[in-house]
Amino acid sequence: MSKLFNTTRLMRLVGLAVIVAIIAGLAPDKAGAAALRGSTYTSDDFGYSVSWNNSIWTGEVADDADGVRLSSDLSFGMIQAVTYEGDLADCVADSVTGLASQDNVSNFGKASKKIDRPATARDAEGELFTYLDLDNDQAEVAIYIECRSLGADGALLQVVLLSFVQDYSDAIGTWEGLLDQIAIDEASSSSNRGEEEPEDDTGNSTRGQAGLDGDTYLAPELGFSATWDEEIWSVRELDKEDDMGTGIEVSSEATIGYITVGDELNGDLGDCAVAYAEGVGEYEAVSRMKLASKKFDGPATDNDAAGVLYTFTQTTENDESVKMIGYFECRLLADEESVAMIRLATTQDAYGEQVGSWEDLLAGIEIDGGSQPANKPDNNGSKPKVNGKDSADKGADPDDNGDKKADDEERTSVEASFVGPNFGVSVAVDESVWTIDDLSDENNDFLDMKSEFAIGTVFGFGAVYDPASCIELLIGLKVGDTALNFDVAPDSMKRPKVAKGATGELFVYSVQGDEGPIDLVMYVECRPLAGGDASLGIVLVTVPEAYEVARPEFNKVLKGISAGQEA
Repeated sequence: MSKLFNTTRLMRLVGLAVIVAIIAGLAPDKAGAAALRGSTYTSDDFGYSVSWNNSIWTGEVADDADGVRLSSDLSFGMIQAVTYEGDLADCVADSVTGLASQDNVSNFGKASKKIDRPATARDAEGELFTYLDLDNDQAEVAIYIECRSLGADGALLQVVLLSFVQDYSDAIGTWEGLLDQIAIDEASSSSNRGEEEPEDDTGNSTRGQAGLDGDTYLAPELGFSATWDEEIWSVRELDKEDDMGTGIEVSSEATIGYITVGDELNGDLGDCAVAYAEGVGEYEAVSRMKLASKKFDGPATDNDAAGVLYTFTQTTENDESVKMIGYFECRLLADEESVAMIRLATTQDAYGEQVGSWEDLLAGIEIDGGSQPANKPDNNGSKPKVNGKDSADKGADPDDNGDKKADDEERTSVEASFVGPNFGVSVAVDESVWTIDDLSDENNDFLDMKSEFAIGTVFGFGAVYDPASCIELLIGLKVGDTALNFDVAPDSMKRPKVAKGATGELFVYSVQGDEGPIDLVMYVECRPLAGGDASLGIVLVTVPEAYEVARPEFNKVLKGISAGQEA
């Protein structure tokens, strides 16, 4: 790492964190049944777990609390259960009440609004404070306090993160990564064991209420959720006056869009996407609605979705004609009878800059129990197929099973570019972009990938899954001792979308070339195989100048990887 804590300064931060935990009546709960396995701490008594990236954080079980202490090159962290009877906001306030009165603390208060806060979890309260440490050359310290419900009477989860203000901009990304890896299972907490899950009058669970909450929209009865980056997207919940059904409106500097749920599925998903687009084409202000030309690549989306890209002209309130491009997508919901419908639109001139944020938005949509779509259209805007024929063809026969069989066989071959012989790892890649080579042997599933802008490896191997060890192994195999320097990529570099249950990180480094040092960017991700008895490693490498072009393609590769079971 490029920045290292002075040991004395770090210990000073550790001491202040302990003070924070015990002031104002908050007492750490005694350590109970807990386990530290690799880079995950699990509390059986309070039903929460914390995972971290071992390349960034070092963790150890707290001696005097049900919790874990974490330290990095830039920060100190403490996550623990505390005895507390008040609400979450009071917990945050009381956590720091006594700190301001310490003799060695000066200018204590909420951090300036100009300083970005870490993204606070749903059902949590958090605030960032700053102060001067008089015992440490008046160094300015940033301290983030967050309290979360544990579902246990008289106890909350307290998170304390500290860094020097001069390091805060580099540290905040690692803080958010850590906060994202805190999981609370209220049903397993000690006070809830044996209790039935609360239900409403219809007998349905009331956990995970529907609606908009911060950066998340939920429709739990349909198994639907969507999350987004609040720095990019402004979101409001649709109401009756909108006359658009149930869902949300999303907007950015150059995009307007809608995500609605619960509409009945008529036909297959391809038909749904086309009908959605052509229905918008009937609006009075919209004209010249047609499928986008091949020069526009559609956004990468989920395998269980069908989407089409259209261009059109829209007349504004000032009677100006604007050339627009719109993406229309349908996804089957958990009831397998209704769909989620997504519509995103921007000007044709802005599309190239907007498509990346569209892909991130689409990647934040999750559906529990959704089914694979029938006749999924290509993302480049080609017309969806109905049994092998254009849906616009009036002669299309819905009972033509021969065409359907051929179409299914073609689709199967596209979806399975590579299937590993040992662990059933499958990879679907765009072979117009990537050249692939199966290098598997009797022990390992190994796919080598090359493109004009990147190289990649997908590697299934028979080692018990441990995220930190897996990432360390992959870095060693790819880089060895040849790197002139090696570091975690700066927070300004947007990361590829990490798969659920996986651990991933982006790195920058350089190696010696024939004509001098060569700078490289490497994304490493690890996933469990065979229930955790084996591991899957993914490495994708490019150069810094090509990273923004490569990242969407990396996301497509990651979405196309399925971690199967042993063959």
